[in-house]
Formats: sequence, structure tokens, C-alpha cells
Amino acid sequence: MKKLVVALASSIILFSCSQEDTLIHISQSKPMEQSYTAQDYQAEKDATTNKASINSFAETIFIQNFADDISVQPVTQAINLAKNVSEKGSLLFRLLNKSKLSQKVGYFFADYPVRMFFGKKSKTDDVPKISVDEIAQLKNALKPGDIILCGNNGSFIHAILYFGNDVIIHSLATKGVGGKKFTGVIKETLSEYLSRAERDKFVVLRYKNLDQSQVSKMFDYASQQIGKSYDTLFLMNSDTRFYCTELVYQDLIQLTTPPRMQPHKVALGWELIMNEDFMDSPDFDTVWTLHKTRPATSILHTYN
Repeated sequence: MKKLVVALASSIILFSCSQEDTLIHISQSKPMEQSYTAQDYQAEKDATTNKASINSFAETIFIQNFADDISVQPVTQAINLAKNVSEKGSLLFRLLNKSKLSQKVGYFFADYPVRMFFGKKSKTDDVPKISVDEIAQLKNALKPGDIILCGNNGSFIHAILYFGNDVIIHSLATKGVGGKKFTGVIKETLSEYLSRAERDKFVVLRYKNLDQSQVSKMFDYASQQIGKSYDTLFLMNSDTRFYCTELVYQDLIQLTTPPRMQPHKVALGWELIMNEDFMDSPDFDTVWTLHKTRPATSILHTYN
């Protein structure tokens, strides 16, 4: 029911957005340049022209894919997601991956609408939060380099890098609590996180071919990202900001021989790397689960 309500609300947002601006001058993306070119400046101009779409698409992607089953206002009108909406999303995604200049503009327009939902209270359910005994079982099962996937209620959207001795690094879309800032990439203990977060579903993955000597490489990369903001544009290959699963993906691809992982396109044409993409990879073993069954692998993607 939640997905239906969100989809309807999102449709209205996107329909009104599509009346305000039209994508112009957008061509296929290319690797980002170290110095700004005429194409970079054109991408910046295009992003500004499409500010209303960036605003609405970013908000909708967060609600549909990364919000913890939050309540949304009921809608009284249904508008189908038209094919041109998905096409427009794909064009926007390519535009924002063209240049750091276009990203800078995009973040300016995306930050406010997305951050409005940070820390929104999620709906309650009948599944109990992870208990003290279950936390002990989880910690006993963990090894450095493991990936903790978790969620609560109807969501299963958060991913965490575990580095041993209770230390985790992850990217959060959460407002500060008790004077602490939790937005973006932070380092803390798993105990601290689980004491304040409502988490009741877990799947822990371990890369089958992970050499423990490579864990330090993972830790070094993740540590270098601490303090960077949450990626409100949800660009999988951004190196200036990170959403939670993006950070895990980027960390894993730093390995000499990384696991096979593939993103997928969501309804709006955006390309995301999500928990289901990690679970689909045959290169991960299942270490521990709670109130969540890992699906069979190689269902969503084809691997070489």
C-alpha cells in the first residue's frame, strides 16, 4: 500500500515538474574531465535549466528507494507514470554524470527536498527490533570486510561496511541526535548505531574471495570518505558524495579483484546500486540473517 501511495504522489510531482522545464542539449555522458571544457559549462547550463526536474526526481527517488517506510500524505488524484517520465529521468541521470559542474548545480537543487525527509519517523510494525542477544550473535558472526545489509518495517535499504572491533563506516540520511551530526559518511561503532536505530531485518554478506590483506585497502578508502555529504542526487559513481549502498559499492571496487556487482534502473530511469544487487551477486556468501531471507542469486542480473 505504501508503494502505491508513494508512486501516486511521485507521479503528481513529476507530472507538474514536466510542465515547467524541458531537457535540452543533453548528449551521451563521457568520463569527467579534470579541467572544465565547453561541454562541462553546457552541462552546467542544462542542469540549471532543468532545476525543477532535478528537485522533483531527487525527492521521488529518495522516497521510493531509500526512505525507511515513512508515511506520506494521501493523494486524491492518480496519474500514471508515462514512458516519457522514465526517458526524462535517464536523460537527467546522464546529464548529472557528465560534469562536476552539473553535479554542483544538481546538488544545490536536490539537497533541500531530499533532506526534508531525513529522520522522518517510519511506521511501526510487528517485527521486534534486534535484541541484545541477537546483537551478540551478529557480532560473533562478523569478520572485518563483511557487509551488513539492514532495514526496518517494510524497508531493507541500508548498507554498512564492518571493519572489526565493533567499528563500522557508513553513509546516513539521518538528522543529528543529541548534538551529533549523522548525515553523510561517518565512522562509529556498530553498538552505537544499533542502540539508536530501529533495525529489525538483517543480511550479512562476505565476499568469497576476500583476502584479509585487502581489508586494510577497504578501510583506507572508506576512511578517506568520512565527512563527505549524503548523495542527494544518487549518482552511483560520484566521488564527492555517497549514499549508503554507493559507498559500499565504491569501496568494494577498489579491491584488486572486486566482486561482481551490477546496478539496476529504477522506475524513473535512474541507475542505482541497492541491497538487492549485492544479494543477487553469486560472489557473496550469506553469513547471518535476521527476519530476512536472502533471495537466490543471479536472478536480477547476468554475470560473466
